[in-house]
Amino acid sequence: MKILNFPLLLTACLLVFSHLATQASANEQFEITHTLTVELSLEDRQLKATDHLTRSDPKNPWPLFWHLAPQATDIQATADGQPLTHQFIDGKLSLPELLATTEVLTLSWQAHFADPIPEQTVGIEDPSYGVRATIHEKGVFLSAQSDWLPSAAGYPATSRLTVIGPRGLIAVSNGLLLGIEHKGVHTVSHWHNRTPQTRQALSAGFLELSQTEHNNTQLVILFSKENQSLALSYLEATRQYLDLYTELLGPYPYDKFAVVENFYPTGYGLPGWTLIGNRVLRLPFILTSSLPHEIVHAWWGNSVGVDYGSGNWCEGLTTYLADYLLKELSNPNEAREYRLKILRDYASLVNSGNDFPLRDFHSRHNKVEQAIGYGKAAMVFHMLRQKIGDQPFWLGLRQLARDFSGETASWSDLQNIFEKSSGEKLGNFFEQWIDRKEAPQLSLQETLHYQLNSNWVIEGKIIQQPPPYQLEIPLQIQTEQGNSRQVIEVEAGETPFRLET
Repeated sequence: MKILNFPLLLTACLLVFSHLATQASANEQFEITHTLTVELSLEDRQLKATDHLTRSDPKNPWPLFWHLAPQATDIQATADGQPLTHQFIDGKLSLPELLATTEVLTLSWQAHFADPIPEQTVGIEDPSYGVRATIHEKGVFLSAQSDWLPSAAGYPATSRLTVIGPRGLIAVSNGLLLGIEHKGVHTVSHWHNRTPQTRQALSAGFLELSQTEHNNTQLVILFSKENQSLALSYLEATRQYLDLYTELLGPYPYDKFAVVENFYPTGYGLPGWTLIGNRVLRLPFILTSSLPHEIVHAWWGNSVGVDYGSGNWCEGLTTYLADYLLKELSNPNEAREYRLKILRDYASLVNSGNDFPLRDFHSRHNKVEQAIGYGKAAMVFHMLRQKIGDQPFWLGLRQLARDFSGETASWSDLQNIFEKSSGEKLGNFFEQWIDRKEAPQLSLQETLHYQLNSNWVIEGKIIQQPPPYQLEIPLQIQTEQGNSRQVIEVEAGETPFRLET
């Protein structure tokens, strides 16, 4: 099934770089490996786990503290098979007797996860619906932030994960799918995550597998039986989106991309996979909106993390590259209408009492935050692309993907990268759009037109409310013979203009 037909946008060779860590520490050479077995009991809403941890470099010290879900009980620890004492308070596990010479640290625990699943989601703006970790009769979702497996700040980890559940329950996490086995009353899922990450999520459901390979990337679709007819469409769309965004942004940063059905209506973008609600999958626009949005998050938000202290730039950039750009490539009129929608949402929802600078946006909890952090930010990237040009814009994004893979980036990092790619100073641009709240208020005044020889002249003034922005305002004159367009540079509160047509 053909979903898209995009022209090639770039002819220059893309920079090639290796797949580096997400959320990696400054010590890039040192990592921990989890060899983890998890048993899931849906009836008891219980997880039972045993984790054998090793280090890539025995000369590096073990972490002093581990984060583990506060719900964890029956914790046991051994070092090379010998029992260790431990302390566990409010989700922090310390092992005071752990020796630097220990080769294998083994931890075992069990935990009860039972966040309630909302029956009605209409009007709930939190995209997680408040669910951080739940084991439910319909399936399992354990977010990375739930600390369902041990993690230590600054210690990125790879993992070999084996998940045992009731027959038919297939588990999904980061990394490559090694296999799924049905053994008696159990189903066993095997995953190998080779990209070091501090934390990772886990999901499970009663799903059926569709799988293929594309350009050395494993493509996995896990849908329920009732949605299985959609699998081929999602595989084809995923192939085309990966081709498009690899050309624009550089190599895809993970070993696999999986589209996984969830048992409640989410739209999560996770490292190398997306988790989409079972009813949401059937909506016709998901293939051309939510799916590319979550694929773009592989680059922004997952491979390149966000320095939230300086503001969340990645939702706006992802919205621009997925929700907007696909319309621009297929239908310019739809692209223009999407830009107008962003402006209408901002004008109708945001006012002086609830506005805030983009630098203060962290995540979406309501429509106002969405209009600013997603919509306004997307328009800022559109204006930046118009200002510096296509080639420097795409070059800057590929450099961002390459230089910050496994790291976090801030708005200031983006400014530095685009200044290098364009050769322009962009301090004023970023200051007025990222650090200032509200938006320019513009009007036309004292307009007049008159005939001069065989042409017509239109004169007037562009007025903006103080404090003024530095803007490039396109003015277009529509005539029976065609349109005449001119860009007016506006820096003051009052700027005269003169157009001839």
